[in-house]
Amino acid sequence: MRSLWLGLVLLGACAHSSFVPQKEHGWSQRSDGSYIYTPPGFSPAQHLPLIVYLHGADERGNQPLKVTQVGLGPTLERLVAAGTPLQAVVLFPQCPNGRFWAETVAMKQVLDALDSAQTEYQTDPTRVYLTGNSMGGYGSWIIAGRNPGKVAAIVPICGGLMPPPGMPLPKDAASFARAADPYTALAEALGPTPVWAFHGADDWVVSPKEDRKIIAAMKLRGESKEIHYTEFPKTGHWSWDKAYAEPGLWPWLFAQTRKP
Repeated sequence: MRSLWLGLVLLGACAHSSFVPQKEHGWSQRSDGSYIYTPPGFSPAQHLPLIVYLHGADERGNQPLKVTQVGLGPTLERLVAAGTPLQAVVLFPQCPNGRFWAETVAMKQVLDALDSAQTEYQTDPTRVYLTGNSMGGYGSWIIAGRNPGKVAAIVPICGGLMPPPGMPLPKDAASFARAADPYTALAEALGPTPVWAFHGADDWVVSPKEDRKIIAAMKLRGESKEIHYTEFPKTGHWSWDKAYAEPGLWPWLFAQTRKP
């Protein structure tokens, strides 16, 4: 049942784009298997922000190229083609088969890769961000909740906290997912974390009620002064392209900082 939920309910995408990341275009593969993107003309002396992108369930496995083909990867390519490259270093880890980003094994992989990339690329320690779609949207919420203060802001897309009715939690679920009121528990764990979440209003894979409940719980607590939620009509589950093209998203994100 767990693998059914992760493999079928939290699908990341049905098709991949055709571009192949090339080092001369700002892409390189790291020794841990993850991909990294740097904008044209990058220098470590710039101390750029670091974004960690978490893919959906369809991109799990041992083919790291897949993680660049859906979600933020194609967006980066479009911005370069338009002459407005994103001024950030972007890390693309790959979740192992049968795992979920919020499980301890996969979460440690993300955090280790994050720390290593920060050192290698000399990124701004006050501007580390977490984003992802579908399974990666779940991971963005839960990893930020399990590691308060680690990131300056999160951008979850078509994600949530609790699995659909009838589907069990992973054995390694965070403690707040088992609380009497999971959404309030997650909001408490997130504390003042700035959030801009996105969802398709007619998403049939992950109900938008998931993100709505988390956002409502965060607003009720009132700790975060930066809580934004955008729903797209007639988008279904595939809301990430619209989310990453949302006017004002990137300036808002890069304005969020935390103490190192």
